[in-house]
Amino acid sequence: FVWAVFILLVGCQSKDEVSNLKEDLIVANEKTASHFYYDEKELKWKRILTDNINRDSLVNMVLELNNQGTDFRDNAQFKNALTYHFEAFQLAEEINDTLGQILALNNIGTDLRRTSSNLEASEYHYKALELANRNELYAKNKAIAMNGLGNIFLVLKKPIEAQSYFEKSLEIEKKLKSNLGQAINYANLGEVMRMKGDAVRAIQLYNYSLQQNEIIQSHIGIAICKKAIGSILYEQGQKDRAKLLMREAIDIIKLTQDAFHDMEIQIALCEVLIAEHQLDEAQIILNNILNNAQEINSFEHLKISYELQSDISRRKQDFQQALHSKELAIVYRDSMLVQNNEVRILELENRYKNKEAIQQIKLLESEKKLFEKNKINQNRIFLLIFLLLLTLSGFMYFRYLQRRKIS
Repeated sequence: FVWAVFILLVGCQSKDEVSNLKEDLIVANEKTASHFYYDEKELKWKRILTDNINRDSLVNMVLELNNQGTDFRDNAQFKNALTYHFEAFQLAEEINDTLGQILALNNIGTDLRRTSSNLEASEYHYKALELANRNELYAKNKAIAMNGLGNIFLVLKKPIEAQSYFEKSLEIEKKLKSNLGQAINYANLGEVMRMKGDAVRAIQLYNYSLQQNEIIQSHIGIAICKKAIGSILYEQGQKDRAKLLMREAIDIIKLTQDAFHDMEIQIALCEVLIAEHQLDEAQIILNNILNNAQEINSFEHLKISYELQSDISRRKQDFQQALHSKELAIVYRDSMLVQNNEVRILELENRYKNKEAIQQIKLLESEKKLFEKNKINQNRIFLLIFLLLLTLSGFMYFRYLQRRKIS
């Protein structure tokens, strides 16, 4: 009977071990040979079993996805930008690329900020900041996250909080001796001072930013600074100098592929020209803005453009055209709201997917712990039975020796 029990238990144990061994081999195989490829049609990373793609290649793919998303954002295609940046984040998570995760999180935050989704954006910048705080190697990305949070507080008209983040970010950029990082933060601090009503300090800070941008020959940065200084000077009554700086900014931004800032700078000059009643020049610039906005299908810039067109037409006493342009502005405003809602929905879907993935990982970890616990218990039972059988065998052998002595 004892031997029957032993054979039965060993048989069950063997079946369990074979099954467990198969599972272990599958897991091990996935860990060593599981990689990904990118389906451009579906915008999805798909798992493949291959040894041809090493981790460095996947890290480069994460970087490329981040860059492609940023290109979409520069052309005001925010849904595509968000899609690519989420794909970058998910792949970076799969391969434990912390730097790629931080970069993607900051990019997602910036995408959402561009669509006025500031509450959602703050969550991703804070997540990026949390990861960046774990290692000094991520100091640059920490500065970027702080800059993003500062911009959110700036939009929310909270200059004190914004200034705190910008100053911390600037401190890091100075330590890293990053001209671009310093340029960005000086410009943002200039906007803080402008919001506070300190025009002199604002211009000073924008000039600091301009100097840093000129060192690295950043056309985008130089154009933004000239536009901002021009706007402040216009408010102070220095209209001719202000318009000169804005025109210079437009010429400089044309040297770049940044459609977003190109239109932003043109809009600023157009608004000044309309206020100055220089309507013919304003119309020429506005036609250019409209063409660019239609080319990249930017609802926000189309809305602003038709509002400006309505203003020009009203000043020319073409009230029918003014009304028609106002109606178009409302249409594009509604379209912009729909687009922004779609971006929020896309963000929520991806956030849910990430949470679902985390839950699945936790479930797998729990199952693994339970499996290991059961395996330990089975080994203990096996050892106990073995000792029992060994003891029984020893006893029977002892009895056998005793009988031989008696006989």
